Amino acid sequence: MHKYKPTLLFLLNALIVGHGCGEERIHKYQVAKDPAEPVAEDPHAGHDHAAPAAKLTWTLPDGWEQQPASGMRFATLLMPVENGDPLEVRVTPLAMAAGDILGNVNRWAVQIDLPQVTEADLPKVTKHIHDNDLHITLVDLEGPQQRTLAAMFTHAGRVWFFAVTGAVDQVSPQRDAFEAMVRSIRVEASAPAPAPAADAVVTAPTSTTGSGFTWQKPAAWRDDPNASSMRVASFIISDGDMQGEVAVTRFPGDVGGLLSNINRWRGQVGLAPIQTIEDQPIQEVKVADLSSALLDLIESDVEDPTEARRMVVAIVPQGGMTWFFKMTGPSALLEKKAAAYNAFLHSIHQADE
Repeated sequence: MHKYKPTLLFLLNALIVGHGCGEERIHKYQVAKDPAEPVAEDPHAGHDHAAPAAKLTWTLPDGWEQQPASGMRFATLLMPVENGDPLEVRVTPLAMAAGDILGNVNRWAVQIDLPQVTEADLPKVTKHIHDNDLHITLVDLEGPQQRTLAAMFTHAGRVWFFAVTGAVDQVSPQRDAFEAMVRSIRVEASAPAPAPAADAVVTAPTSTTGSGFTWQKPAAWRDDPNASSMRVASFIISDGDMQGEVAVTRFPGDVGGLLSNINRWRGQVGLAPIQTIEDQPIQEVKVADLSSALLDLIESDVEDPTEARRMVVAIVPQGGMTWFFKMTGPSALLEKKAAAYNAFLHSIHQADE
């Protein structure tokens, strides 16, 4: 067992792959690749081609059980414990902006009353696994009373998380079984994916010009008739009873600086301000061939993570102006609209091209 203490002076024990006795059970799930690739790869890529689908498979350790998808979870794995109810291993695919390893480690650390982890300390609480053509980061954090085991990797344009948190004496006996399950995850090619949902398809007739950029909005996005005059464009996004918005704004210069804007946005989703830019995970992306930044801010102090306030912002400097392409709404809604938002960013071109 290894334990992350405030002094950071501890050893990471060797991780042993445990194989539970009894019959192995392999579960296969169809995972359609996002119709839009991550923005960082190619902002001009087309989205009308059939993307390949794939199956994720894994082997459940002896005594574990599987539950179907619910809410933001792709699946829930029930980890048995002695003298108590099973613990839930959450299987959740999120947008590429959620892939910052240090940011995720610190989020989990705070939840179990551990101090912040630095970049230099990451090797003490993480391990990299290269199995079955996947590059998986395994995380093990032990706090005063609770322990978190997690794994994260990129597949089909998403960041996949397998994570469980529970009492130290309950999680620790399943440590090896957890890694064995993670090492068993495989990707198997299959038939082409079905056509994407309507709001994930960028349609030609909806092209818009905004004094510097042109773009195409996803078919299911509705123009907001009550939008502020300060916005270049404003769209309503929805799914069932959930509703959010995508706002396009532009301002001269750097609008007070990146740190100031980040703290303003963090406040809007209930997060505390930060002291330096380094405290906020930022993904470098290309939008319209311009070096840009992408932030994903999620309210943390909520009982139901699917209802957390969330904001995804692309910051694009162009010709002495700073553009903001901001999507806001409940976390569950933004997760469903991630592909459409990525497609929207992909469609952005400079107007003089």
